[in-house]
Amino acid sequence: LNQDGILPTIGSKKYFVGLTAEQNLNKWLTIGGRADYARQITHNMPSGTQGTTGHGGAGSGSVTGAAIAYSPYEPEKDPTTGFYAVDNSNGQAIANPLAQLYGTSDITTYNIINVEGHIILKLPWDISYTSRISANISDNFENIIQDPTITSGAAAVGGTADYQTFQSFTWLG
Repeated sequence: LNQDGILPTIGSKKYFVGLTAEQNLNKWLTIGGRADYARQITHNMPSGTQGTTGHGGAGSGSVTGAAIAYSPYEPEKDPTTGFYAVDNSNGQAIANPLAQLYGTSDITTYNIINVEGHIILKLPWDISYTSRISANISDNFENIIQDPTITSGAAAVGGTADYQTFQSFTWLG
């Protein structure tokens, strides 16, 4: 499933695959299981000044806020540096929203694996006993890169790259 965002560098791709199996071994014993894998890759919206990231927002440091506050009379790029221009016309530095969109790459990837197994014992008098065991493994990682050839903020620090990760494991018996 692909979902394009409302801005040109924003969007999401999702993948899913699952397998379920169950087998009656005899009239009183059944075994089964399930395994699922899901992956989502999201291109996030930069939200901070000069292309630092977050997830949206409406302040003047966000893409949306900068698009509203940025003067339409300011040039798109500074003719002397070639970087996207900063609007200082009202006394505060407002980053060009295009610098925020194209100057930062913020990609988050999520992976989730679920595995479940069960045994069903069928006892007399329509009584059954079910035992389940399951595990969930999930991780996500985020890559944030600021391009020093596009924005003056990233050029001032020689560009930046940040990698963040989170992992969890749950076992239910």
